[in-house]
Amino acid sequence: MVPQVLAFIRVAFPADEQGRARGFYGMTFPIGGLAGPLLGGLLTQAGLFGWGWRTVFLVNVPIAVVVALAAALLAALYPLVQGRELGWPLWTAGAMVAGIALLGVFALQLLPVCLLLPAGTRLSRTSSATAGPARPGSGAGS
Repeated sequence: MVPQVLAFIRVAFPADEQGRARGFYGMTFPIGGLAGPLLGGLLTQAGLFGWGWRTVFLVNVPIAVVVALAAALLAALYPLVQGRELGWPLWTAGAMVAGIALLGVFALQLLPVCLLLPAGTRLSRTSSATAGPARPGSGAGS
């Protein structure tokens, strides 16, 4: 990702601002290098839901929720703001319907998780490797 970011800085910023942009990049780059392993280790050691190392993927959940909600709101509200000025072209109706449908899908996916699980519920995942008789050398009885 480093070459892409540096290329973006070169293309997106005027020549007189590139030094400042690279300075901010150089200042934030080590933070990511430090925060990534620390957060990954913290999530792995926490053992949320009994998932072990798989909990590191939970970092992506808030980002995905925000992006999905923002896309749905943009699709529903942008046509309302710009539609009148543009004479209500056909795409405004389609975007509003799509945005409302996305908000509905978002609500249907999120509400059961928020409303149906009692507070303190721990989700567990059973693996096919642990279901069944112990294998030789697996630590059970050896």
